[in-house]
Amino acid sequence: MRDRGMLKWTPFDSVTSSKMQLQKLLKERQKVPMPILSEEQITTITETIYQAYQLGETVKIQYYKDGYYYLKEGKIIHINPQAKLIILTNNFPIYLRQIIKIYN
Repeated sequence: MRDRGMLKWTPFDSVTSSKMQLQKLLKERQKVPMPILSEEQITTITETIYQAYQLGETVKIQYYKDGYYYLKEGKIIHINPQAKLIILTNNFPIYLRQIIKIYN
């Protein structure tokens, strides 16, 4: 009798790849559009950023990237007004246009 080797596992391979495709589709469906902030909200965020930077306070920043919300905590160690970018501890960059909320 001859052994079929890896040939007998071929149907299970298609199940695995289908599962990965399904997970990818579900993750795509969870994406949300970027919220539009008012001028007042943008001003408040900007003021809070500069105040936290000057006082050396730790802040929590909720930001939007590629359809998802993220939360990052740290001290603001650098502000680049030309690039509209802030750098948190551990050299983590966040663009000002991505910031949704900031807590200190």
